[in-house]
Amino acid sequence: MERVQLKLSQLEQLWHCLGTSTDTLTVAEKLQYVLQELEKVIAYEDWRKTILLADMEDTMANIEMSCDVLGISMESLLTSHQVKDSYDWEFFAATTGYNAIHPTMDRQLALVSLNNRLTAEIQQRRQHVKEWLTTIHTLCVELGFSHDLPPYNENHLSWATVQKVSCTLRDLSHKQNQNQQEFEYLAHAMHYYWTILDVDIDPDDPTDPALHQLCSLITADFTMDHRPGAQPGPFACLYYQNPLPFPLSLEDGFIAHLRQKVLRMERIYLDRLDQFNKYVTRMEALWDELNVPLSKRCSIQRSLHPDNLALLQENFDAMKDIVNVMLDEYLDEIRDELTQLWDGCLLTQPERDEFMATVYDSANSIDDARAIMTKHMDYLRHILPAAQKVASIMHERKSLIQAMIDFEGSASNPQRLFAASFQLIEEERFRKTCFPTLLQLDDALIKAVQDYEALANKHFLIGTRRYLDMLLDEIADRTTNQTFFGFLNTEPDQDRPVRTKPRFNSLYTSTMNGMSKKRSKTMPNVSAPSQDSPSTLSSSSSSSSQQRPPSSTKRHHGSHTPTTKQTKRQEQKRHSAQLTPTPSLSSSAIIPEQYKSISYPVSTSASKKARHRASYQDPDSIPPLPVDADLPYTGERVASPTSIDSTVPPRRASLQSLPDALPPLARNQKGSQIPVRISQNSSPPSPGKSSSASSQQATVECN
Repeated sequence: MERVQLKLSQLEQLWHCLGTSTDTLTVAEKLQYVLQELEKVIAYEDWRKTILLADMEDTMANIEMSCDVLGISMESLLTSHQVKDSYDWEFFAATTGYNAIHPTMDRQLALVSLNNRLTAEIQQRRQHVKEWLTTIHTLCVELGFSHDLPPYNENHLSWATVQKVSCTLRDLSHKQNQNQQEFEYLAHAMHYYWTILDVDIDPDDPTDPALHQLCSLITADFTMDHRPGAQPGPFACLYYQNPLPFPLSLEDGFIAHLRQKVLRMERIYLDRLDQFNKYVTRMEALWDELNVPLSKRCSIQRSLHPDNLALLQENFDAMKDIVNVMLDEYLDEIRDELTQLWDGCLLTQPERDEFMATVYDSANSIDDARAIMTKHMDYLRHILPAAQKVASIMHERKSLIQAMIDFEGSASNPQRLFAASFQLIEEERFRKTCFPTLLQLDDALIKAVQDYEALANKHFLIGTRRYLDMLLDEIADRTTNQTFFGFLNTEPDQDRPVRTKPRFNSLYTSTMNGMSKKRSKTMPNVSAPSQDSPSTLSSSSSSSSQQRPPSSTKRHHGSHTPTTKQTKRQEQKRHSAQLTPTPSLSSSAIIPEQYKSISYPVSTSASKKARHRASYQDPDSIPPLPVDADLPYTGERVASPTSIDSTVPPRRASLQSLPDALPPLARNQKGSQIPVRISQNSSPPSPGKSSSASSQQATVECN
């Protein structure tokens, strides 16, 4: 443009020098051809501007289409204040149409650059999404999964779609990597156990032949002391192949099935390893005990094959017989002392047998046996005082019960009243004090048994049943009907005539004292209970069921029709004498307040029995400690060498310090419910039997 301006200036100077007129017509005539060429140039440049505008419109259309494919807004893209080469993109966002765009080459270049970037992003996303979907399909087939991704669409490549596909691929790849490592570990473990244990494959399981064939392709040197770890580690891909032979796969179900097989093989391995170590350890201990030279010791092959274990067991059994003979000689020396301690501590025969089996099984040498026996005998001496206390109370209680039974049997004899007066006084004194004494012995026995169990850290058993449960059942089931103390048979006797008159127990007097004073002032003096008017020493809950019904007096009077006032007074006096109890038979006189047992009510109902059991809580039981030879006795509480859950058939423990048990009486015979111990051949009582049957079979050790 400067050159054009220079030429026009020179032309104007020449015209001025030449005196040429510079009016419009003259200038137009002289520059006619020049103006025509300028018009051509301007027209050409205007055409180029139109082409540039069209190109910019096409580029904007491409950008808009790319934004639709990528799921972004063109307005938000152009208003992001991103400046490229000093060009503000807000200009494009401000335009409402392509015709309002002022075309420039710089703006065209900026739009082309943006369009190229968007096109490259679309191509890259299409390539990645297509590859990812193919990989996802392959992983789902291998893992047995299914995905909810839509089918591939090249025009839907938003960031959400790409992220969903990418995250799905990431999760599946992580899962495939985990399952691959676990399959590698499990296959390696199965290969190890098959080789070490010499176990045949399971022909019924279709996975075993395929896995065994896969393992046969791998060469590995295994030893019995280095088994695979508990957790899978970074293994090389030795066993995994893609694809795996059918029916092997990386599905979760197959991995779980293979894991269970490995666990079963691991248990077999651990059992055989423990057996191998036990044989080797005890054989070496026996060699040292017998001073066998190394040259004469048999060779031990470190193998867990069944043949090798059978050979070790045969050699061990042959050497164990020698140690058992030595152990028997040692036990003969201490047998008398041990038996006395067992008898004094009230150990049952199953407990003794279990302890002796433990000694024979765990003692590898005579020194071990001595250590075990020393610890056990110290334990027995520790609990001996508590056991002696229990045995003493049991013996005293049984003697009292037998005396009460004898007295109850002789109380119904009318000839007893013709005996000497001092004998009647002694019987009356015994009648008043026997039942409170029995309640005191019950309390003392329960406390002694609880102390014994807390000290011995085990239950006190009679046969296979806990003695404390048997004792509480006996107390709760102590019957009070038709008997004096509640120990004789209470079942109805078919040969005995039915009594028509009402019978009341002695505890009924506590509710009838007020009425008796009003009815009669003269009462017969009954010195001892008889068969016609028994005094039943029971709890108030049991005696309340035998109280006279309110209508009994009316029925009795209804059966007699006096004719005169004297006859009526005699009838009332006789009836009052029958119904009014004597003061000597009142509950306060028979059972003084200081001897009453509040904690042990006598009841036959299930609910009261449950409350009676709940009133006595067992001491916190301590689990039995195993017999360990290397633990010295410290004088503290130690566990019994036996378990209370022994399955050995029950045998009667011989208590030499106590008298023999009374034999069980026949049915419907006096004393048939005497609590005696179960015989050696009798079975323990079942919980489903009635209280009367359980009182005959569930017995108490008193001898």
